[in-house]
Amino acid sequence: GERRRRGRNFASSSSLSMSLSMSMSSSLMSHLLRIRRPGSSKSSRRSGSSRSNSNAPATPAATNHEMGDHAPLSSAEIPMPPVVFHPEYSIPWPERHRFAMWKFQDLADTMLENRLVNSTNDFIQPNLPPDDWILAVHDADYYHNFVKGTLDANLMRRIGFSQRPDHKALVRRTKLEVAGSVAAARLAMLHGLSLHLGGGTHHAHTNWGAGYTCLNDLAIAARCMQREGLASRVMIVDCDVHQGDGTAEIFQNDPTVFTFSMHCGENFPFGFNVKSLSYLGHDRSDMDIALPMGCDDAEYMAQLTTELPKAIQKFNPELILYIGGVDVWEGDALGKLNISESGIFERDRFVVDLAMSKRIPVACVIGGGYDQNRRRLAHRHSLVHRAALDVWNQYKTKTS
Repeated sequence: GERRRRGRNFASSSSLSMSLSMSMSSSLMSHLLRIRRPGSSKSSRRSGSSRSNSNAPATPAATNHEMGDHAPLSSAEIPMPPVVFHPEYSIPWPERHRFAMWKFQDLADTMLENRLVNSTNDFIQPNLPPDDWILAVHDADYYHNFVKGTLDANLMRRIGFSQRPDHKALVRRTKLEVAGSVAAARLAMLHGLSLHLGGGTHHAHTNWGAGYTCLNDLAIAARCMQREGLASRVMIVDCDVHQGDGTAEIFQNDPTVFTFSMHCGENFPFGFNVKSLSYLGHDRSDMDIALPMGCDDAEYMAQLTTELPKAIQKFNPELILYIGGVDVWEGDALGKLNISESGIFERDRFVVDLAMSKRIPVACVIGGGYDQNRRRLAHRHSLVHRAALDVWNQYKTKTS
């Protein structure tokens, strides 16, 4: 049966303002955590952008109802950034399915076994999110039909979950994962860095899902942060091997969210010319870096270290949501790149360190990874968290 983990609860029904008004302890790295608030920059629009702002939400002072709540963290020094996880991310699933639904629990177990967290009490558990969070991003008909199980069969096949054994369990874990990314975004704004043992469902579009993703967690998290007045300009840095096409479509006319996608240009969602898949491959991020098949560590890092700092400097984000997908790995079943595990760690460490060096809060999610070897897949998904912890400890040492 499914193992249930105890952890701190991240509720969604009362006030977050108490947590945001807590005094910051020295372990929160005060030089980093002078977090920029909306309107703190001279420019709130990306230079040279011709996008309209019609889809961007207003950012009034957040109310308790809008903001939700989490149980206040201890004001004492915290030795590590907050880690978000729910045991129901992994649900009973067909053993032969390409999507490794079990990897979330495997990752949590790996974090515990390797003492990347001390105990299950270190996991912050999200509660189910209110519908209005999701409806700020997704079409109402699509969302409600997905929840009720009445979504057109072709749209379920497009997602890749036609063989789901328990639709209600799939809906629940999908919504919990969304709430987990919202929690991670809030916690990053509070502490400068947070980790989510899930997330990165970047193929979900406004009114359809694809590539094993039903709802776009980081798009929803970005909108929640804007609606709550916590961040007006959000950057989504997507280093999954597949382009973040759903995220690109959702924010295509929105200058307040910058979409950065570094992916294999000869992989999903590109190259599908058959009529039944003609909907794929047309979305464009604010910055797309299409890597050639077989790209290695050196070429990958040369692109990343050149292009990401330029994008950050241009957009000046107040929050970064980072997808550290491990399907870039050289042996990944759906990858087509030639990136080593040490290369993945180097990539993740660079992104987190770049954000923290610029005092930009960053929330890390795991993204894609496809491997029948469960232990090795869980290990690779832990790399983004190992890298983030390494950077956290570096800055903690500098400020202690």
